[in-house]
Amino acid sequence: MGRGRLTALLVPLLLAGTTAVDAQEIATDSTRAEAIQDPDGPEIVVTGDRNRDRAVQRYVSAITVRTREQIARFADAVCPASFGLRARDNIRVADRVREVARAAGIRVASQNCRPNILILIAENGEDVLAGLRRRRPGFFTGLGLTEIRHLAQADGPVHAWQVVEERGADGRTTESIAFIRSPNGTLMYIGASRQLNTLVASRLGRTVRQDLALSVVIFDVDALDGLTLTQIGDYAAMRALAPTDSDRAPSGRTILALFKDRHAGAAPADALTGLDSAYLRAVYGTDNRVGGWMQQANIVRAVDRELANAAGESEVSPIPTRVAANRSNR
Repeated sequence: MGRGRLTALLVPLLLAGTTAVDAQEIATDSTRAEAIQDPDGPEIVVTGDRNRDRAVQRYVSAITVRTREQIARFADAVCPASFGLRARDNIRVADRVREVARAAGIRVASQNCRPNILILIAENGEDVLAGLRRRRPGFFTGLGLTEIRHLAQADGPVHAWQVVEERGADGRTTESIAFIRSPNGTLMYIGASRQLNTLVASRLGRTVRQDLALSVVIFDVDALDGLTLTQIGDYAAMRALAPTDSDRAPSGRTILALFKDRHAGAAPADALTGLDSAYLRAVYGTDNRVGGWMQQANIVRAVDRELANAAGESEVSPIPTRVAANRSNR
């Protein structure tokens, strides 16, 4: 797909306001049972899989990304859109993200919605990222120059990031402020800050939460040759539905290690793993109005509980179509 075709593909995206964010505002080798003798009562048998527990903790710790010491997620219904493959494959990738979201208990918007998840496949992801910075600065709201520079210079065939909005724990928006009045009545400049005009009465809960407003995932097209649409859609879903770290993803346990495992010559996951599915359900099934460490601990417990009670397999079925050299919108 040449530069001209890529430009033609992205012009409507860049100019027509297709995102939900305005440009200006915007988871013992055998089960181990331990007998604990209660001197005042019968023997209590506690059963647990310590290896699974440790694996879940390592997985969650590795992939979880916190924003302002909380874990962000979508409050609004998700609306994915894919660009850069053949038209029917774009639809199937976006539909796959919808399927993953529904299986995780995430609200999904109707088909005719304004996208807040963008999946872009291009010859050169860095070029597309640079173009978005120039034409759609709102796509990078909340990211500092150092973060954007790190994003642009990151190794690997994928660039992914989120726009995160800080809201009150009850969902109210915060107000931007730059000055406050001191006790003696003079105005003091405090820089770019936000003010919350609400109060949450809770000892454990925080007055704010972090909501995802936009997720962007850019793939270099050459890295997709031979992959299935399932792998592409599932990887995109894990990067877009929650802020995750693919660089630290454990090999062989998650679709997030797709490109790392492939580069190392190891067999990557064919689809979302049981850990991945349980993780997304836990992110959206736990309270996000608490501190990030507390929510992360709750996520670990929820994932561990689900894997203990089920086979731990993904609830979404694969679509085996592979992406080959004829991937452009022809």
